[in-house]
Amino acid sequence: KVDSHPAGFSKYWLQTQLRKKCGFDGVIISDDLSMQAAKEFGNVTQRVETALDAGCDLVLICNDSEAANQAITEVKWQSNPLCHARLIRMHAHKHFNFMSLLKDPRWQAANKWAQTLNQNTQQGSLI
Repeated sequence: KVDSHPAGFSKYWLQTQLRKKCGFDGVIISDDLSMQAAKEFGNVTQRVETALDAGCDLVLICNDSEAANQAITEVKWQSNPLCHARLIRMHAHKHFNFMSLLKDPRWQAANKWAQTLNQNTQQGSLI
């Protein structure tokens, strides 16, 4: 009820909450913009532009080459230095060690929270 847009199209969730409040400075990748639920937010060009404007650094258009071609040709792509820096930093992590992530207390806390949320959801209760 905070925003009429889902998180992937929402400046509030991507910029205010994720970037500012949570301090996330990594790459934000959209959901698949060719999913049926996303189609209520306009044609593929409008969906891509909305996701980018909301704060996504990369957008996904899966299993729909026609829509992907349409987005490539119709979207008015603009250079964003911060986005480029995040993508370069992400690319530099090709030697990422998943085992070190498992030992990170922040990851462990997030994983525990997600498991609790999943259990409560399955039981029909909310946290």
